[in-house]
Amino acid sequence: AEVERSGADILAKYALWSLVTNPADEAINDALALRLAVIEAAEVVFRVCHQLHGAVGFCDETTLSWLSRYSQPLRRLPFGVSKTRDTLTARLGRRGLTGLFSS
Repeated sequence: AEVERSGADILAKYALWSLVTNPADEAINDALALRLAVIEAAEVVFRVCHQLHGAVGFCDETTLSWLSRYSQPLRRLPFGVSKTRDTLTARLGRRGLTGLFSS
């Protein structure tokens, strides 16, 4: 779970850097890639946390249950993993993401 969270943190920093230094089109691609990575990371983190805490993770009295339930719209709206991936793929075509060390 920590690896997923840490990876999402680094990608968020890169997306912010990209927003400042790259053209808008590339920054949007990086933001979509960040959204995709964060949604996937959130699924892993919540799955691991629910497994770790067992039934307590689903009780309304726990913070984990509250975070899991109320983050659902953030992870699914305006579109979830599949639509985010499709949108990013359509925007990128065959060229892929630019990255730090592209020439």
